[in-house]
Amino acid sequence: QGDQIEVATGDFRTVTSWEFASTSGGQDGKPRGLNDRGDIVVTAHFTDGSTAVLKTTAWAVPEPASAGLAFIFAAMVQLRPVRSRRNDCQANRQIVVANNEL
Repeated sequence: QGDQIEVATGDFRTVTSWEFASTSGGQDGKPRGLNDRGDIVVTAHFTDGSTAVLKTTAWAVPEPASAGLAFIFAAMVQLRPVRSRRNDCQANRQIVVANNEL
């Protein structure tokens, strides 16, 4: 509720409610809101009294839990400490020099 959708170029409408045809499994001939290709069909009711039947592809809408996990993973990759091979080589060289001085 309260979301705005562009139903045509430049024509934005505010949603009052959504309906998903989920009462049928498809065996009884009634329409359903999900097909074999993953398309989702909903009816949107707008504040001006109009309605629209909208279709989207299921894979285009990320599951909230998956999106959250992807964000956390990306943050962990960005924040992980980076060890430089150059620093490791310098540390090894210092140890070798110290051992040769003995």
